[in-house]
Amino acid sequence: MIRISLTDFMNFVTNLGSKRQKKVTELIQRGSYESYKDFYKKLREAIIGMHRNSKTPKTLNNILPSLTDAKKIGVYPNLIAAYIRFIGRKKMDWIDPPRATWEYKQLRVKINPELGLRFRAKKSAPVKDYIIKLHLKKEKLEKDKAALFLFLMENELRHQSSNEVEYCVLDVSRKKLFLSSNFKKDCMPVLKGDAESLISIWNDLTQTI
Repeated sequence: MIRISLTDFMNFVTNLGSKRQKKVTELIQRGSYESYKDFYKKLREAIIGMHRNSKTPKTLNNILPSLTDAKKIGVYPNLIAAYIRFIGRKKMDWIDPPRATWEYKQLRVKINPELGLRFRAKKSAPVKDYIIKLHLKKEKLEKDKAALFLFLMENELRHQSSNEVEYCVLDVSRKKLFLSSNFKKDCMPVLKGDAESLISIWNDLTQTI
């Protein structure tokens, strides 16, 4: 069985040619998840904890003194500042985000949005539930990639909610929230084709690596 995260799958899908093989090689060699290798873990946990415990956004800065990795010291402050600006004056209430696994043949893709928030996007807008996947990397999140994220999230998670829900991906550094309501194209044929490609490359490489 091939078990990967939604982010891993999207990184594969949005690459081409030899870069796909490189990505699969990295996934095979990485092995099982180990928290110390997760560059953004401390920041994700801080954001989740801040919302879940109804703390003020500025409390995210409390994690900065504990950082010892030079790369994190260089990256985290800007991401925290961007996230605080994204929240602005919005009043947000925590809701537990749903989880699911997309299954296709021997592939299992874990769909794990970090945030479930209930808020009013604009003063004149109704209160909605927003299920949000965080994009914390410095690379810009392109619309095509966001559309695939959102389609798979909505397709697998929709049955778990009876409320009006927006499935979202937030490009944190750019404060850009991509909404599922803006992407209605059926992407399943494309995703299945990409899943076939990943499975084929994975099976070939596991015989040689």
